[in-house]
Amino acid sequence: MKAIPDYLIHKVKAHIRDEYRNIFSEKMVESHFNNYILTDLSLAQLKITRDTTGIKSGQRLCDLGCGYGTFVLVCRQTCIDATGVDLAEYQIKFGRKRMKYELPNDNISAAYQFGDARNTGMPEKSFDVVSAWNVLEHIKDYDKVIQEAYRLLKPGGYFVGIAPNYCAFRNEAHYQVPWLPLLPRRLAKFYLQILGKRADFFENEIHYVTNWGILKKLRKNGFKNQYYEVLKTGNLDNINSTKIKRILKAFSDLHLLFLINFAFLLMNWNPFKPSILFIGQKTYE
Repeated sequence: MKAIPDYLIHKVKAHIRDEYRNIFSEKMVESHFNNYILTDLSLAQLKITRDTTGIKSGQRLCDLGCGYGTFVLVCRQTCIDATGVDLAEYQIKFGRKRMKYELPNDNISAAYQFGDARNTGMPEKSFDVVSAWNVLEHIKDYDKVIQEAYRLLKPGGYFVGIAPNYCAFRNEAHYQVPWLPLLPRRLAKFYLQILGKRADFFENEIHYVTNWGILKKLRKNGFKNQYYEVLKTGNLDNINSTKIKRILKAFSDLHLLFLINFAFLLMNWNPFKPSILFIGQKTYE
């Protein structure tokens, strides 16, 4: 397995600078590269996926809106049969070129496919896990992505992903400027222009999603909501901290673990949490 060549690194950084012109500073370009081209973030996402879904080597995963394809790559490096789908031509081509170096014997055309996350055209009930990392906020009718995930999943399969919560007091996830909850879009456009930022990206590519909105749409489309922290307390081996593991075991021995889980449930329903980690399980048919 070879590392990604320097010429591809230079080209992808140039692409990021151009795509996010007047949006990203040079520091933000480097941060975006580190998050979406290097593997640390994808490895953390893979850990979340394994902890919550129990996916094993040989099982199938579909990453909707796969972008540059790093998550697909790290899944395949651990023998998970992962397929990435994206409408962005550059990102798909980059993922394929990179895989030629890092996994030259793998099935590149199966790993990265041009397609719409709302309608992939792939067979129904063909995946054990479907993921969508920082995708839903870029699709106006994102409930169609949820519907497609449900269609693609086998009964009992999981839909997992992350999205920024636009009902929170936080920096906007892409422009990295202070943002009020559900800031009216006309005012948001004016605000970005005052800051000297391109507003067309916000107008065309960013659509508000909220914690309650995603949880509601998951339930509406047949998913049973699951919660990361609660799932981890059900399997203490997934917890890295010895101290936390010891505390949870003490609560479990006293038959009081339900109190911890109830607190986690309240936290997960918090409408103002900065980021949304959603986990939906397809009901058994």
